[in-house]
Amino acid sequence: MSGTRVDWVPRLLVAVVVAATFGAIVIASAAIARRHPTAAAALLKVDAALSPAPPRSGESRISQPTRRSPPAALVRPFGIRLELWAFLWFLITLSLAWAAHADSARRSRFSVHLFLLASVGVGVVVRLVSYFAPRITQLGVERLILTLCVATIFALSVALPHARLGDLAANGLRDIGRLMTHKAPWLGVLAFACLAMAERPRGSMTTEEFEAWYSSQPRSDNPALQTAAPVTVVKFLDYQCPACRVAEEHYGPVLTKLMASYPSEISVQTRDLPLDAKCNPSAPPLHSLACDAAVIVRLAEEQGNGAAMRAWLWSHQSGLTQSQMRQAAHEVGGIESLDRDYARGAADVAVDVQLSHDLGLRGTPTYFVNGVALQFVPKKDFEIALVHELQAAASTAKRQRGHE
Repeated sequence: MSGTRVDWVPRLLVAVVVAATFGAIVIASAAIARRHPTAAAALLKVDAALSPAPPRSGESRISQPTRRSPPAALVRPFGIRLELWAFLWFLITLSLAWAAHADSARRSRFSVHLFLLASVGVGVVVRLVSYFAPRITQLGVERLILTLCVATIFALSVALPHARLGDLAANGLRDIGRLMTHKAPWLGVLAFACLAMAERPRGSMTTEEFEAWYSSQPRSDNPALQTAAPVTVVKFLDYQCPACRVAEEHYGPVLTKLMASYPSEISVQTRDLPLDAKCNPSAPPLHSLACDAAVIVRLAEEQGNGAAMRAWLWSHQSGLTQSQMRQAAHEVGGIESLDRDYARGAADVAVDVQLSHDLGLRGTPTYFVNGVALQFVPKKDFEIALVHELQAAASTAKRQRGHE
C-alpha cells in the first residue's frame, strides 16, 4: 500500500502545479484585461450573467433586509485587491509544489509547507464566501475560479504525505532558504509587484512626469463623457465608498477654484456606480445601502436639494442605517413619499450603472477628465490634468480663430 501511495504523490503534486498555474494565469489575465475598456466590459457581462436578475422596474428595495458586506480589509488588503494577493499565493504554492516534486528527499517537508499555505488560503476563501452565501455566483468570475482552485489545492495537499512537526521545526527555515535560491519565486514576486503597482493609486510625480503619463492614457470617445464645454469632468461615485468621500474632499476645492476662474469652460457631472448587487448585479455586495442612497439623491435633486443630500450622506457615511437614511430623505431631501417615487429614481441610477458597464468600470471613485479615466490620483495631479485640458482647449480655440 505504501508503494502505491508513493507512486501517487508526484501525480498529486503535478495536479497542484496545474491548479496553481491555472489560477495564476486566470487572475493575471483578468487583471490586465480589466485595464482595457472593451475587455473589462466583456468581463462585466460575464459577471452579470452569473448574478441574479436586478429588481423589476417599480420594485422598491429600500425596505428589504440587507446582507453583511465583506470588510475592506478582506476585499482590498493593504489597498491591493484580494485577487492579486491570490495571484501571489498561487505563485508561492506553485513553487512549493514544484520543489516537492523535484526534491524527493525533502518532499514530505515541502508538503507540510504546502499544506499550511493551503490552509491559510482556504481560510480566507471560506470567510469571503460566507458573505455571499447562498448566492455564491455573486462572487464574480475571478473569485469563483479562485475559490475552486484554492479548494482543489487544499484537498490535494491533505492527501500528501507530511513530515513530522519536529522535523519541520528543525529544517523549515532551511527548506525555505533552499526554495528562495531558485529564480521562480523571485520572478513571481516581481510579477505580483508589477500588477500591484498598476492597481494602486499613482504616487507623487513631478508635473512633467504626470503630464507625460496623462497624455499617454487612452481617451474614451463615449458621448456620455462629453458636453459642449471645453473640459468635461464626469465622476462615478458610491455614497458608501470611503474613498469616494475622501476624493470629494480633495477634488471638490480644486473644481470650485477652477470653475470660479473658468465658469463656462468646465462642466461637472456626477454619475452613480453603487457597489451593491441590488441595482448593479455584476458588483459584489460591498455596500448594502449604496443603491438606495443613489436613488434618494436623484429624488432630492428633483426637489432642488441634491447638494444638501449628498453632503448629508458623506457626513453620515460611517454607521449609516436604512432608518436614518429614510428620515434624512424626508427632512433633508424634501422627498414626500420615497416608496412611491423610488422606481423613478432607480431607473435613472440604472442608466448610470449601464454606462459604467459600457466603460468597463469596476471600482469607485473613477473620474473622467475629457474621457481620460483617473482613479484617485493625488490632488495636485488632478489639478494638473484639468489645467492641461484647459490649456489644450485654449490652444485649439486660438488656432481656429487664426484660420478664420
